[in-house]
Amino acid sequence: MLRSLTVAACLCATATLAQSDASFDTANKYAAEESHTRACDAFIAFLKANPGSPLKREAEAKQARSCMRAGRGGEYAPKLQNLANQGEKDFARAYALFALGEQGYADAFNKAMPLLKQATGDSRVGKEAR
Repeated sequence: MLRSLTVAACLCATATLAQSDASFDTANKYAAEESHTRACDAFIAFLKANPGSPLKREAEAKQARSCMRAGRGGEYAPKLQNLANQGEKDFARAYALFALGEQGYADAFNKAMPLLKQATGDSRVGKEAR
């Protein structure tokens, strides 16, 4: 009985994780297509539905860039600056620096390059980092 419950719990967790990844992938696809309004909305929905996701930092960076590019009002530049200067030195930080560089922030691209080179080895984001 306990084994059945454990298996059922694992299956539910796996299904939830798959849904989470699918909603992130959809939002990421919109961002890659430069469909900024759709990407902004999709990342907002992903972040609301998955507040503890391991993809949260990346989703926040991509949401901020997409919403800013869509012309949505908000505090997106400070959010990108926080992501670019705090936390792990990961793809999310590199993406935030890239987005700030697009907005004309000095040295953002130079700071992003080593992080992007590091991310190219990651199987999930390697292609996007290249």
